[in-house]
Amino acid sequence: MLKLERAKEHFHEFIADLDRYRKSDPWQFSVALEDPLRRGTGSDLVLRLKAHTPIPRRLAVVVGDLVHNLRSALDCAIVELASRGEGPAGRPPTESEERAFQFPITEEKADFEDWIDHRKLRLFLSPDVVRAIEIVQPWYKTQELARWDGRPDDTALVRGIVLLSYLRRLQKLNNTDKHRQISMMLLGPDSVGGSPDKREFPHGLEGIEWLGVPRREIVEISELELPEGFEWPDPNDEEDEEYDFFFSGDEIVDGAEIGRYICADPARAMEQIDVYATLRVVLVEPGLTGVYRGAPPVERMLAELIDNIANILNLLDSRIDNPSDATRARQPGKP
Repeated sequence: MLKLERAKEHFHEFIADLDRYRKSDPWQFSVALEDPLRRGTGSDLVLRLKAHTPIPRRLAVVVGDLVHNLRSALDCAIVELASRGEGPAGRPPTESEERAFQFPITEEKADFEDWIDHRKLRLFLSPDVVRAIEIVQPWYKTQELARWDGRPDDTALVRGIVLLSYLRRLQKLNNTDKHRQISMMLLGPDSVGGSPDKREFPHGLEGIEWLGVPRREIVEISELELPEGFEWPDPNDEEDEEYDFFFSGDEIVDGAEIGRYICADPARAMEQIDVYATLRVVLVEPGLTGVYRGAPPVERMLAELIDNIANILNLLDSRIDNPSDATRARQPGKP
């Protein structure tokens, strides 16, 4: 699984580059009183992105290399399994036949069947391997989830789950990287604070098995001290209607609103305060980003993508590392 290990190396390289970008103070913010949102009286404390340093293009290049290695890892697994000669053909493929091999990623069952037959994978892969590849396909998993949710005929639900499939997302990102550079954008914020010297850059990678990062309790904290007359909303107080906070869910560009607090005391003048927000860097994913508002941080998405592909490879791993007795008998020089 050298390709998988190379993808992991690219991930750590990406995290280091992303941290350097974040710690370079790439975002400048403004805080001002503006007309209230959804209310006829009072003033809102509004946070805006005043200016920013563009996301380095190198980050997109590293992501492209990571995605390419994950896709190659799946293809290499198919070639390795076919070389065992365990399929109905009873022999390994020729070099010409092998060139057509690729791990199928399909959104419909009919497309999967066509792929398997057209590329002759069914001839050179054992039935259990073909079945293993089938059950990880986006369309198969969505059918299972829709049945579990009690809505097997809900086409909108099924299509939505297909869009979110990590295999499909890998395919789309890999195709994008072939023809143009993968792009990223800013959403946010992940956090808001008033002390840049104390800010942290949490990657939100808790629970990712291959990284060995344990899950932890999420504790919400804020270091921003608001001037008198402004209040932080209490998210646990459902009866508290005196003030509230609104996050922007759109892409953050220069001048865009990040979020706003409703002033509890509309007669109180705002004092000068500094603010720092940790914006979220996200991937622009074809056919997905424009459909759903919001997106996970790019580092979380990439870590989970690697985790998903690693699980698929692990499903096939015993077939790669432990060929059957019949296969060993067909391989000269193997005990």
